[in-house]
Amino acid sequence: MIKKEAKRWLRALKIAKIIFQDEGYHTLYLEGIEKFIRRKIVYSPRIREEYIPVLLRISASKRIP
Repeated sequence: MIKKEAKRWLRALKIAKIIFQDEGYHTLYLEGIEKFIRRKIVYSPRIREEYIPVLLRISASKRIP
């Protein structure tokens, strides 16, 4: 899940939790969804172009995709 997309979902869940609490409903289900989304946020660092051929050779030699 892209970080920007996750932020939107978390913002929507925050609003939903406020509404649920105001109406007297439990928010356990929404909290579970929030935990799930937070676990799915993936950090994807940029790899410098000069390192890509080196990484490909190393992964090929160790048979790592």
